[in-house]
Amino acid sequence: MTLRYVLIVPALVCLLPAQAAAQVPGRLTPALALPSLSAAAVQEPPRDRMREFVEAAILSPGPYALAFGGGVIDEVSNFPREWTGGKGFGQRVAARVGSGFASDAIGHGMAAVLHHRVRYEPCSCSGGWPRMFHALSRGFVTRHDNGGLVMHSSIFVAKFGAAGLANAWYPSSYSGTDVVREGVVGIGVNAGLNIAREFAPELLRLIRVR
Repeated sequence: MTLRYVLIVPALVCLLPAQAAAQVPGRLTPALALPSLSAAAVQEPPRDRMREFVEAAILSPGPYALAFGGGVIDEVSNFPREWTGGKGFGQRVAARVGSGFASDAIGHGMAAVLHHRVRYEPCSCSGGWPRMFHALSRGFVTRHDNGGLVMHSSIFVAKFGAAGLANAWYPSSYSGTDVVREGVVGIGVNAGLNIAREFAPELLRLIRVR
């Protein structure tokens, strides 16, 4: 298995449950001129946040696929160095599952407190570049329950919080530098997955055609 497939396969697995939202002209929030959603999408009914968390963190195959991919990358890079042999690979995958669950738990909890939306909302715009920009921007901004755009602070707390909690299961070589790296990488991976979520309908159609 090459590193390319290790990165591609988890992303495709994350796309399988994705649902495309209706693409209708939307309104831009004056404070941040980013591609936006329709008024109907902004004023969506109340959500069951616990159900969203369970579906995203436990029932979806995405976290497990990403954990497996991360475990393979850790195995190749010998991170952490104390975990060796066949048992070491299992420990790496388990550690990634734990980090992913912690990230989801913290992120959904913070989002509930701050009244932020967690679920990715596709762009109402058209064209590859505007949609790409929208997807990347949603790694750093999200919508408040009142419909306004706000800094996506819940995802920042989730990724760095989970990286800090990982001290509980990683060996002593896991340092503060690793915490910072894992937090930054987690935010970047989330933004990258938003691109996959945005173009999920087209990618899934391409897979079906083939």
